[in-house]
Amino acid sequence: MKKNLKSWLSILQQNKQAVFTAFSLIILGDILFSTIHSDAFIFGVIVVYILLIKVFTLKSKTTFSFCFFILGLLFISLVFTGTSEHTEKAAVWLYFFMGMGIIQEVVIKVKYNRNK
Repeated sequence: MKKNLKSWLSILQQNKQAVFTAFSLIILGDILFSTIHSDAFIFGVIVVYILLIKVFTLKSKTTFSFCFFILGLLFISLVFTGTSEHTEKAAVWLYFFMGMGIIQEVVIKVKYNRNK
């Protein structure tokens, strides 16, 4: 079991760009094409992102960069469609990823101060 987990983690780490591209496309697809509001899906994607933070030891800078991507989608959606379902979904995703970035930064600061 541990051997399989280590091999999967190794495969993920070797394909970091592909993993983030797929993750970005999932969120992009949810914002632009999905008409279903599912909390289970949103929280599932958030749990996957938290696991990716652990696997890749991501910094909060990466999460905030992803927030800028979502903010761009929010702006484009707002300009072209006004206040719509797509704009609302982009705002929800932005809210959750901003929260995760802030929590990451706080955890890093706590760990840094504890090691001093």
